[in-house]
Amino acid sequence: MYMWLPPIVVAVVAAVLAYLLYRSKIGAAREKIAVERAEIYEMKEELQEQIEVERRELKIASREEAHRLREEVEAELRSQREELDKTKRRLEEREDRIERLSTEMDNRSRNLRNREKEIETQRERADELVEEQERELQRVSGLTRQ
Repeated sequence: MYMWLPPIVVAVVAAVLAYLLYRSKIGAAREKIAVERAEIYEMKEELQEQIEVERRELKIASREEAHRLREEVEAELRSQREELDKTKRRLEEREDRIERLSTEMDNRSRNLRNREKEIETQRERADELVEEQERELQRVSGLTRQ
């Protein structure tokens, strides 16, 4: 009569053991999942920190590069400005020399024209004197002939 009791007890004990084993495995799995989540969270935090450090380093490096490039450009601009200033000064000096030479040439030209006028006036005066002397000679020679 109670023969069916031992297989039921064995089945209940087996079910309880299976349940306990299942619970322990689920608990271990949950624990493992929690540990892995904690590790993943830690890794995520470390990676975010590394990313932040690298971002800051890149930002600093880019600022330094920008500063270096700005200095190079400014130095190049300064050099070009200096060269331009030198060229401008040389050009102004040439213009001054040309202006002086032009003024000197104008003065010489004016002096030459004045000299030419003087010479022409003297030639005309000399021609008049020659004519006057010829007339005088003719008059004198005409007087002595008579």
